[in-house]
Formats: sequence, structure tokens, C-alpha cells
Amino acid sequence: ASGNYTFALINGTLRITPATLTVTTDASSKVYGAALPVFTGSMSGLVAGGTTPTASYSSTATSASNVGDYSINANLTADTNYSVSVVAGQLTVTKATLTATANDASKVFGTTNPALSVSLVGFVNGDTASTTAGLTASTANSTATTSTPVGTSAITVAAGTANNYNITPVAGVLTITSVPVVIPVQAKVPVAPFNNQYQGIIILEATSPQDYSKEAVSGGGVSRDDNNLALLTLPKIKFNSLDDKEKAL
Repeated sequence: ASGNYTFALINGTLRITPATLTVTTDASSKVYGAALPVFTGSMSGLVAGGTTPTASYSSTATSASNVGDYSINANLTADTNYSVSVVAGQLTVTKATLTATANDASKVFGTTNPALSVSLVGFVNGDTASTTAGLTASTANSTATTSTPVGTSAITVAAGTANNYNITPVAGVLTITSVPVVIPVQAKVPVAPFNNQYQGIIILEATSPQDYSKEAVSGGGVSRDDNNLALLTLPKIKFNSLDDKEKAL
């Protein structure tokens, strides 16, 4: 030490600033109407040997939230050793599925198609056809006409749209039945000890506009039932066209 100086020691201050801790929330997804998933995330910048903050994750979205994207936030226990930076992930809410099913129907050959309808199944969150946001009608249609033969024809569905649903169409069946035509006839049948008139019926069925042949289904005759009453059985003639009904007479 120099004899020309007197030294005075003044202590300084070492300032330790918070380390930077980055918390990143993981992206996630769920279907409209489903419960929220368990959110997760990760932390980077932790100092070895230091305390580790506890993180929890949340979103403003609920099970009833509409389709769209929502932030996933991170919440940490207080720790003055870190300056926290949060990188928020996204929760994506996707559309639920509605099924639009054509209701089966039937009609008689030669008639126009009945009113066709669609049933919607799969609503969630208490939604109905009248309350679902952005719902447009799903419609049913068939290519069957008055000349379509007896049998079946598909009922197709043009699916509508909705804000929170994908709509899946499911076809139905239109059943075309034959035409029953009843013609009353009179027949005098002597049956001992009766000599009465009995009235029977001939049943005509139109099954195809292309086939005009007729077919005898059963023969006529007289029998008795368990009460010894006379029963009259007339021939049943099956026709493939209403135009052939004159052939029965």
C-alpha cells in the first residue's frame, strides 16, 4: 500500500435477475359436444438445482363450444426466480356427425310417389332440428314414377349442412306394391239342401306394365265348413294390367 493513500472499502451489490422460463401448451382437439380433453404442455429454461414451478393448463372452451379454435392457457405457481413466457397452443373443436336417413315408404303401382321424409339422428348438447345453428334441410327423393314396376326403388338423400355438424346421408327404400282390384260377380250354385245365390270376388293384381298375361291361381268349387254351411270358392285370376280386367268377365 502506498503511504500516500488511505483506502476505503465500499461493498457492491450483485443483482440476480429472474431466468426466462418458456411454457408451451400443446395443441389439442375435440369433437363438438364432447368433454374437454386433458391439456398438456412443456417448460424450457429451468435452472438445474432450482425450484420447478407447477403448471396447469386451461381453456375458455367448454363441451358446448361451437366449432372453431380456442387458446389453451398455462397457469404457473408463483416463483420469483423466473420470468415466465407462455406460448399458447390451440384447442380445435371439430364438427360432430349427424345421420340423415330417408324414411322407408310404400306406394301402389301406378300412383304418384308419397311425400318422402328424412330423420336426423346424432344431435348433441341438447340441439334439435329447430335449434341447431345454420341447419339447412336434408331432402329425400326417388326416381320411381307411376310406371315403375312392382318391387323396390331407392330413396336417396341430399344432405343439408350445419355449423357444428357433418351430415351423412343414408338411403331408404320405396316399396311398390301391386294394385288390388275387386270385381263382384254373381254365381248360382245348387248345393243341397240349399238353392241360394252366393256372391264371390275375383281379385286382379297389376304387377308389371310390360306383361299382360293372366294366370289362374285357384279353381272354383263348393265345400262345407265346420258348421255345415255351404262355402263358395270362385276362381282367382291374377292380371298384370288393369287393362285386362275385361278378360275376367
